[in-house]
Amino acid sequence: MASQPLDDPFSVSAPVIAEWREDDVRCLGTSPQPLSLELRIHGAERQASLKLRLSLALSDYRKKRNIYLLVHPERVLEARPYDGPVPDRIRADFTKNKGAEDAVGVGFRLKEQSVVLAQSGTSTQPKRGSSAYALESLGSLSRATSFVLYVSKSSFEDWQLESLYSLADGDFRLTSGELESLYGGKGATIIPQTVDGAGSPPSYHELALSPPPQLGLSAEPSAASGPPVKKRKYNAEATDSKAPAWRAAIQQRLDALTEMVGEVRKEIASAAAPAMETRGLSARVNDLASQLDFLRDQVSSMEQRLEMKFEEKLESRLAEATDDIVEQFEQRLEKRMEEISDDMEDRFHQHDQEWEVKLDDTLIDMKEEARQRVNEEMLTVEDSIRADIRHALS
Repeated sequence: MASQPLDDPFSVSAPVIAEWREDDVRCLGTSPQPLSLELRIHGAERQASLKLRLSLALSDYRKKRNIYLLVHPERVLEARPYDGPVPDRIRADFTKNKGAEDAVGVGFRLKEQSVVLAQSGTSTQPKRGSSAYALESLGSLSRATSFVLYVSKSSFEDWQLESLYSLADGDFRLTSGELESLYGGKGATIIPQTVDGAGSPPSYHELALSPPPQLGLSAEPSAASGPPVKKRKYNAEATDSKAPAWRAAIQQRLDALTEMVGEVRKEIASAAAPAMETRGLSARVNDLASQLDFLRDQVSSMEQRLEMKFEEKLESRLAEATDDIVEQFEQRLEKRMEEISDDMEDRFHQHDQEWEVKLDDTLIDMKEEARQRVNEEMLTVEDSIRADIRHALS
């Protein structure tokens, strides 16, 4: 394709990934939080607009709303091809989520910070943690005076990239009426960016969501942490092996008494004592045996009550654990449904933006064609008037 003059007006809307350094290297625009570049340059009029569009879930709105980062062209000190390698994670994101394998970087250096824009008179309170982190990242990027924008080379013509690099010439101005025309003519206002505390904004690791709780069995569950999710089935042998010390002591005494009664009965049976003495001793042994049986019944009854209490407690814990599992599943399902809904909204929103860009391109082309036609008509009329004047003078 033949190259076009750099003064020709054009507009481009394309996926972009921004990378900059704060305390460490930060990145914005990778899945699942897409970022779009909206670029308009009119070289002949020396006007330009460079915006990064981010769609966020805000608490006061059902659908996602656009938040912009605006780079004033007069603040651009340097715009050039980035000579470093494209990071693997960024190249992989372009290939997997943006359908492009030709990512290139454009390095920017500014003399002043960029600004974050939102619709006039609206709240920018994020609805979820992911949107809060994305908004914080956009604010961090706005404070950076050096960053790299990675785009797909197929989204630009070579002459358009050259025109983008020419922003560093220093004589470009922001497109007239840029802020007033945003949000369907409702206008945009600048969101002040501040750094909390004495240091820099929180890092990614400080802002990242905590991992979901583990569903494994806790070694020592407490009342505060809630019941464990998994429970072992009741095992009588295992329960007996871990029986309290008092139960073991009683069992040992019962076994010893049983052994003693058996030995006494053997001695009575083999003894040659007088009948009266034998009967008295036998009565004592029988009384001891009845007490022993009563004690066994008491111990058995206590064991049954303990087992019933254990079963009741086990069932209660299982019911609580089941409720926890169901609640966690519902929360994850709801989160997944929200992600799917957000993804669908992003797709619809992207299509809307693409149509708006196409419409803007068409209007720009029509405006340029109309201007050329007017110029041609003016030249024709001018030539005709000159011819009439020459004819009148001759």
